[in-house]
Amino acid sequence: MKFNHLLTEKEQLYFCKNRNLIICKWKPVSEGYTSAGNNVCVSMLCDECGSRIDKFLHSEDYKIHEKLILSEVNDV
Repeated sequence: MKFNHLLTEKEQLYFCKNRNLIICKWKPVSEGYTSAGNNVCVSMLCDECGSRIDKFLHSEDYKIHEKLILSEVNDV
C-alpha cells in the first residue's frame, strides 16, 4: 500500500533518487514517536529507490492514519 498521500508533492520529488524513472512508493517503517509540539514522527522508506524520510504529522492527523500505519509496520 502506498502512503504517498502523507507527503507533499515537493517532498515526494525531492527525496526520490530515481525521480526521472520511477514515482516513489512510500511506506512507513516505524510506528512513530512523539516529539515536541504535539507532533508524531513517522519514518518512511521508498520501496523503489530506498530513500528514507522522517515525516512529522500532527497528533490528530496521526490518529486518523494510525491503524493503517501500524498494520503496515507490523506486517510480517
